[in-house]
Amino acid sequence: NRLSPNLSEAHLPNRYTSHQSRPQNPHIDTFYDGNGAMHYSGEVSQGQANGDGTLFYPTGAMEYEGQFTNNLLQGYGNLYNENGSLVYRGYFHEGVKSGTGVEYHHTGSKLYEGQFGNDKWNGYGKW
Repeated sequence: NRLSPNLSEAHLPNRYTSHQSRPQNPHIDTFYDGNGAMHYSGEVSQGQANGDGTLFYPTGAMEYEGQFTNNLLQGYGNLYNENGSLVYRGYFHEGVKSGTGVEYHHTGSKLYEGQFGNDKWNGYGKW
């Protein structure tokens, strides 16, 4: 699942290379895939994405910018498709849409605004 980036030690050595992007702040790190494309840039602790960060598609386009906890999308963030269009703005819990958010059509118009649970429209909302 692309919404649950796994930067864990289990496959970082095989698929990603870590480069300190700002030596003065050892908590900011950047991970690249085996082809040299940036995969993640942001706050890291204990070898995992924790805090504010940005996830990238293999093409280099931004996929997600927001908060992470233990390599999962957690808290508030913005999700984009590979063309750079915003597809969701809102809250995530353990890697899925959960809480208040807005889902957008690829044209940029609002598709749904309201509550999400387990990555689906759930509870009060309008479309």
